[in-house]
Amino acid sequence: MSRLNNRTWKILHTEVEKCAGKDALSKIEQKMVLEDLEKLRSQDGTPASEEELRKIVIITYPQFSQKSLSEAAKANRPGGVWRKITLFSILTVGTIVALATIGTFIQTRTPEPIAQKSEQPGKNKRWNLPNPLINFMSQEEHYRRAISLAEQAERLIEQATSSADLVLGEEKLNEANKHLAKLPVSHYRDYQPYRNYKGEWRYEQRKVYEDQFASLRSKVERLKAQIFQETQAQEQLNQTEQAINQAKQQYQEGQAKDRSTVLASWYSALNQLKQISSNTLAGKLADTKLRNYEQEYQQFFGIEAAKQFAFEAAKLGQNPPHPVEQWQKVESQWEEAINRLEQFTARYSSSLEAQKLLATYKSNLAIVQMRKQTEEASVTALQQAKREIEYLLANTSGDSDRNQMISKIQSIIDDLQKVKTGTTAYQEAQQLLLSAQKKLQKWSGNY
Repeated sequence: MSRLNNRTWKILHTEVEKCAGKDALSKIEQKMVLEDLEKLRSQDGTPASEEELRKIVIITYPQFSQKSLSEAAKANRPGGVWRKITLFSILTVGTIVALATIGTFIQTRTPEPIAQKSEQPGKNKRWNLPNPLINFMSQEEHYRRAISLAEQAERLIEQATSSADLVLGEEKLNEANKHLAKLPVSHYRDYQPYRNYKGEWRYEQRKVYEDQFASLRSKVERLKAQIFQETQAQEQLNQTEQAINQAKQQYQEGQAKDRSTVLASWYSALNQLKQISSNTLAGKLADTKLRNYEQEYQQFFGIEAAKQFAFEAAKLGQNPPHPVEQWQKVESQWEEAINRLEQFTARYSSSLEAQKLLATYKSNLAIVQMRKQTEEASVTALQQAKREIEYLLANTSGDSDRNQMISKIQSIIDDLQKVKTGTTAYQEAQQLLLSAQKKLQKWSGNY
């Protein structure tokens, strides 16, 4: 037989929904209460009593309808055992009355201790001892509530999936601690009679230290330490995420003059993220987020490295013309920038920024290679023209063949015209070209 039948479950479930709030913490509380009721529903044995049901719901919902609770308890009782329940109730009431009577008897029969000073017989003050039954019932109630709240807190803290679980767990723990504070860690007992030096009788109370609730107190202290650790870890996670987001924003918006400094701060924050204890909820969240943060860092770092090479290439290529050696250096820097981007896009092919930069860098490299080739060809053409001029000067005399001279001068002019604008050879080639053209006119008879 199930300890909680379906009809009872429906009654309690309906009232729990009425008592529960709509916020996230209230939803968690509602879930915990229903889980406790589900445990009874899945257990076989004696049907749960009204007191058992009350213990489950009243801790979380003090406003829980007593009418609904009584109705649920009645629905959960099998018809054939009503007589036994009634008899049990009578016996229970009788026991309580008997205990109360015993308590009263103990109170009235407690020996009257002699006062500290010598007093006349009959005037000694009576010791007002608390009723044992009332004291026991009060302690039992606080103990029961402390246990229930501590168990709820433990479940919320150790199985936390969000910060809301931890907040509610801390609230439950604080409530448990309030009830636990009502439980004694010591008490007085054993009124021992003795005679003082005057021969007068005195009674001595002996203070006994014995904490029967030590296990519960230990659990609460452990959970308090765990909450403190969770809080510290959460603060560290929040600070680290803030540092990462700030570095990312500064990098993207170009707020920092030196982007390498921003990347260094970013990298330092990633290391701090790794130091958060994995035994905490914040540590588990950090492990999950770390992969994304590292990927973003690698993405920005890979692009940044390529941009650094591109920057050097652009700087070296400023204010042309440049000799071939200079163009070779520019070419090397662009090739390295492209190589870095290609390595990056092999891992992060979805990066649009990297794809755009790669296309731009390849275009720039093509232009540089063309400029280098033009410079090489122009320098070669100038050198060839100068060699021909030197040969012509060394082998020209007054009786030189006119047609041969015209042919050689024309060859020199052709080489000089191969020298392109924007090269280091262009200015010198233009001067030699002007001179060669004048020589050609002279030898052609048109001068």
